[in-house]
Amino acid sequence: PRAYANYFYSSDELLNKIWYAGAYTIQLNTIDPKTGRIWEAPPVAWDNSGDVGVGDTILVDGAKRDRTVWPGDLGIEIPAAYAAFNDTESARNALTTVYLHQRDTGELPYAGPMLNKYGSDTYHMWTLATTWDYYLYTGDRGWLGGIWEDYKQGVDFISQKVNDRARSALPRRRQSSRTR
Repeated sequence: PRAYANYFYSSDELLNKIWYAGAYTIQLNTIDPKTGRIWEAPPVAWDNSGDVGVGDTILVDGAKRDRTVWPGDLGIEIPAAYAAFNDTESARNALTTVYLHQRDTGELPYAGPMLNKYGSDTYHMWTLATTWDYYLYTGDRGWLGGIWEDYKQGVDFISQKVNDRARSALPRRRQSSRTR
């Protein structure tokens, strides 16, 4: 346990198990980005030679699953990696990877390379939310400045969708006989 940057040991055995299981899960989900899962999966075994992002370390969804960045998972992983290991580099690399795959429309992927999936408003917004988490833990203005235009484009993309849905949900007003 002392290998974890912010380890503790309490008198509550269940709390200890929960915390260390979470920290261990984050440890497993922090990989070299050159060891991601290749998709489509081979007929047998795994091919973990996929390039799933930038840098030397990155947060992915699971050591034995897709082994790619999923922004929805970052909502738990970024605070947990920071709490357990003081690791913000893996978070920065995961977020940078997502922003590098942003479409011209502003849409952000809901699964990074090798899957490259789009179409989830929820995961799109998780990228925006976890960008704040990363900045909160690091104060990294240089990184934020580098993705700021992409961030704003992501906000514009989702705001337009919200506005379009709100307008389509409004009841249409009937014209009175006086205005016809």
